[in-house]
Amino acid sequence: MDLDVKKKSVTANDVGSVGGASVFRWMFNPTYGAPDGLPDYWSPARDAYLRAQLTAPFHDFWVGAIGIAISKMASQGWDVEGKAPITRARAQSLLLEADSNQSWVAFLGSHLQDFISTDNGAFIEIVRASKGAGSRIIGLMHLDSLRITRTGDPNIPALYRDTKNAEHELKAHQILMLSDMPSSAETWYGVGLSAASRAWGAIKKLEAIERFIYEKVAGVRPKAVDLVGGVSENQLRQAVESAHEDNHSKGYVQYMGAVVVPTLSDIAITHTRINFAELPDGFDYKQQFDNCALLVANAIGLDIQDLQPLSGQRLGTAMQSEVLDAKSRGKGLSAWRQQITHALNQFVIAPTVTFAFSESDIRETEQRAKITETFANAMGTLVEKQILTPAQALQMLADEEIVPKEFVPDDTTPRESLQDSEKPEAEAEAQEEAPPDEPTEEATTVKEMRSQFADALKRFDAAIKHE
Repeated sequence: MDLDVKKKSVTANDVGSVGGASVFRWMFNPTYGAPDGLPDYWSPARDAYLRAQLTAPFHDFWVGAIGIAISKMASQGWDVEGKAPITRARAQSLLLEADSNQSWVAFLGSHLQDFISTDNGAFIEIVRASKGAGSRIIGLMHLDSLRITRTGDPNIPALYRDTKNAEHELKAHQILMLSDMPSSAETWYGVGLSAASRAWGAIKKLEAIERFIYEKVAGVRPKAVDLVGGVSENQLRQAVESAHEDNHSKGYVQYMGAVVVPTLSDIAITHTRINFAELPDGFDYKQQFDNCALLVANAIGLDIQDLQPLSGQRLGTAMQSEVLDAKSRGKGLSAWRQQITHALNQFVIAPTVTFAFSESDIRETEQRAKITETFANAMGTLVEKQILTPAQALQMLADEEIVPKEFVPDDTTPRESLQDSEKPEAEAEAQEEAPPDEPTEEATTVKEMRSQFADALKRFDAAIKHE
């Protein structure tokens, strides 16, 4: 990790420092916001409000969507690859025992809740045997996003406030900081725009609709005032009390039917209703729900069918399902997967070991098998027509990763690029471990000539000394 890059950049003067006023600039942001109560971007109060929605009433759909997203990521397998069994085992244990042996799944549950529901993002502490940057890593810990302050200092990028209000400096080699859609503004120090922020309108709309329907059905809150003329207050009260008693005797809890008030007065009865809250004209619950579900799915990065399975369609459902599933793989949480993969490989896992998520999709396996068969048939045809030799065909199959590259001892087309999940350190180590090349015939001849010339010089010197 080269921390001097930032200091030598034209943005060097933008770098904050721990203890300076710039560290706490964001704390003085106004916490007022829109009428829905969400504080303006960005402040700790905003993240606290966003995360509190996980336990707020009438947010069943939003909380369920987050649960589905976490389950999908936590259920995904992963691999650690490396030549040394001990190093592989250490890397595996480090991840499986994350969060003080709470397990990888529990660790991801807490980590992704912060990533999805807070703009500040999700934070992982790299616990080392000592405070030195080169010290051995002994564990990974999830850090509460609401207790983290971003500093903008590349050496000490974050401060952590514990439950006893003691503040701890976290150096660059002690923390991983991930956020969704990081702000391009330099002064936000990497604060992002979380899925909760992006889907806020849909979340509040669904809450309002579900709250209205519940209170309307349960009768727990008056939605209107009824002005009645021609009937005394005493008559109305007696009628309502009589209806309640009748309802109770029948065992009803919520519903008691109509209240009938008999009257013998000659005065005409009038009735006027003033509504406090009501659904708009032409309101279509299903359409509004579908719109909100789509917004939530897009914000988190889920396939819409994860939240709302397609139903009632006679044609096109199967194909539409496959297309939507394929498109969803490049959304939201796919970016998180890349972030954590790169962070673990670059700053946590040993240089000779590589971490990567593994897919176990039956459809992908089937497609891969078809591609392999097509490619193998093509290579077979080229060999039969003597356009390629068997060795060249095998080389091409290895280049396409259809057969293991170990099947080709003499690689005539070595790859001169690195993928995002590969490590140059591991490649360099492999080269160091490789046996030295055998000298060519030309090199042997030159070596012999040099040796003969050196022998001649020795004989010449000996002859001069003898004379």
